[in-house]
Amino acid sequence: MIRRDQQVVFRDRLLAEAVRSHERDGSAAINDPSAEHAAQQAGGDFEHRIITRAANLPIARQLRDSLHQVSTVMIWIVAIGVLLALIAGAATARATLGVDGPGVANFYWVLGGVLGVQTIALLLWAIVFTWATLRSSLANTPATVSLGSIVLGAGQLIAGKLHQQSEHTAAVQAAGRVLTHGPIGRWLFSSITHGLWLAFNIGCLLMIIVLLSARQYTFVWETTILTEEHYVTLTQAIATVPDTVGFTTPTEEQIAASQRREGQPLPETAREAWSSLLAGCIVVYGLGPRLLLLGLSLSGFRASKRRFRLDRTLPGYARLERRLADQPSRITEPDGDGGELPAEQQPPPTHRDRPTGQPAVLGIEINRPDIAWPPQLPGVSWDDLGVLEDRDDRRRAIDQLSNADTEPARLVIACDLTTTPDRGIARLVRQLRSLLTRDPLVLLTGGHALRSRGLDAAHVAQRVEDWQQLAAGAGVQHEHVIEVDLEHLTDANAKRISSLISPNGEATAQSASTRRIEQAFDHIVQHVQGWVSRKVAADDAAAHAELHRAIAKTYRHETGSLRDMLNAPRSLDAADLTASLKDSAQRAVNLLPDRLRKSPKWLAAGAMSGALGCVAAATLLSPIAIAALPTWSLIGAAIAAVAQPSRKAADTQTAQHDFGDAVRSAALFAMLLELQGCDETTITRVLDRVLDHKSEQPIADAAAARAILDHLRHRLDLALAEVTR
Repeated sequence: MIRRDQQVVFRDRLLAEAVRSHERDGSAAINDPSAEHAAQQAGGDFEHRIITRAANLPIARQLRDSLHQVSTVMIWIVAIGVLLALIAGAATARATLGVDGPGVANFYWVLGGVLGVQTIALLLWAIVFTWATLRSSLANTPATVSLGSIVLGAGQLIAGKLHQQSEHTAAVQAAGRVLTHGPIGRWLFSSITHGLWLAFNIGCLLMIIVLLSARQYTFVWETTILTEEHYVTLTQAIATVPDTVGFTTPTEEQIAASQRREGQPLPETAREAWSSLLAGCIVVYGLGPRLLLLGLSLSGFRASKRRFRLDRTLPGYARLERRLADQPSRITEPDGDGGELPAEQQPPPTHRDRPTGQPAVLGIEINRPDIAWPPQLPGVSWDDLGVLEDRDDRRRAIDQLSNADTEPARLVIACDLTTTPDRGIARLVRQLRSLLTRDPLVLLTGGHALRSRGLDAAHVAQRVEDWQQLAAGAGVQHEHVIEVDLEHLTDANAKRISSLISPNGEATAQSASTRRIEQAFDHIVQHVQGWVSRKVAADDAAAHAELHRAIAKTYRHETGSLRDMLNAPRSLDAADLTASLKDSAQRAVNLLPDRLRKSPKWLAAGAMSGALGCVAAATLLSPIAIAALPTWSLIGAAIAAVAQPSRKAADTQTAQHDFGDAVRSAALFAMLLELQGCDETTITRVLDRVLDHKSEQPIADAAAARAILDHLRHRLDLALAEVTR
């Protein structure tokens, strides 16, 4: 029963891996409230909640069936490998026994043919396995190459070819990751390898017994440079273990008499002893060690399966942590009717006149491990009140604020959008406000984590509005409640918060010191000028990628946030690069307002900015030359998949030297980086006011590019002044 339960637990973890693979290909976590609720109700650690959620998703049944199909294919491939190993062993024995002519067999030639290669293979396996075990801290590294890895890899490949459904693909990927990496992979590969060699030895032994039973063989040995004493000593050494376990072995006289000499008759004595020694050597030096190692490997495989745990740091799991932990606030207090949050007016202040001290910051149930705490802001030295997790933390922070000799220059309250605002938090904010002469600054963080759940814009906007209503009910003015993701804090937002904290500071949408749109647009003009002089084709993807990377370097501090928004991989070596490029293209297109998604040119620009932005963000993290990347066909396919069919009508009208697509794509990329830190709704509103039909005109040279970019920059300034005021 215990073994069965352990097997079930491993299968559940494998199912969770399959769900992660499926969600990675789909580029967003599956939004299923019932499964998430079941996970929250199940309790336990984060891994247990991941497994419970996976088991309750509607797709779980299809994934289980696919995992069963994959395991069945792999078992059949291993079985075929065992059968082939048996045949190979029998063929090897038959070939080596007949090499010296009918009825004559050179004992050492037969022994070397049967045991030589596998003995060398066994030594190599021991060296490689020991080396891999010493690297066991790298749990996610692929296991080493061996017969087992080749057979299992063939099974995985065939399983992937049998079905093309996304569920089956996810099952193959999950099985491949779990069964071919780390300790599980090493022990499983070893089990298959030793099982194949065990089958090989069984085939050898059976064929030798059959041949020795049906034919008469005379065993001899011969040499050119060694003496009779050498062979006697060598044979006795080899025969020591077989003799110990009960096999008949030739005597010293029989060994000496078995030397093959020119002109002398072949020795016909001791045939039984030599035959027994040959069979004994195969059992003792071939079959026996492989049988023992097979048992050891199977035990290690079972133990590694019991110890296997999900890697919760992987993006597919990390982004679920807040979703599965989105429980009611731990600061919640009992309320009478449990109705909606009241919108009380600001309570009478209970503060006393105190001198002003340095700014203070506290967090309300934010996910502290993912956030640099306290936030690093230019020119700000914090009085850190910590992160409030329960009522004891609440009382401590209130006592500290009440009894301090100075009042904070500004109290910053960081709240997590993934937490549902409730009465307990509302009372806490009201009580904090009552201790101050100046409004606190309420920062709503965690927006990226909330949006990564796949929720629509309306749901996210409603959550922001709920928090704004809570702050208003506590007496905090609307302009002092801002959404800033502390996990992806940009320079612009850091300076914006700093200005709000300063005694006379005012909120600014874009600080002059962080504005870089002019520099980014200058890069575009310079690249177009270079393309014209070098006669670069208008559809040269490598040139376009270089331009996007130049823009990304200008906004180097913001590319990490952009990579998260586009779901771009950290490396272009990712196995699902095609899906990542397509997903990044689609995400950029989704930021466009509806009217621009109907424009073939802006639809193409959005897809290009997303796909090339994915490449630019990834290459900034590694020393990869753009020109050396073999991704251009993938980029084109990703853009076409997102921009078609609307793009088809415009393709035939595009001039050979019209750089309009490249300029629009790069300009959109620069504006997205300039707007980093704003929520997605604000970004879409700004783009709706900036992008117009004039910017869709053909662009043949640098002057035309400059004119279009100046037009876009002017409209961007107007849009920012209107949207962010």
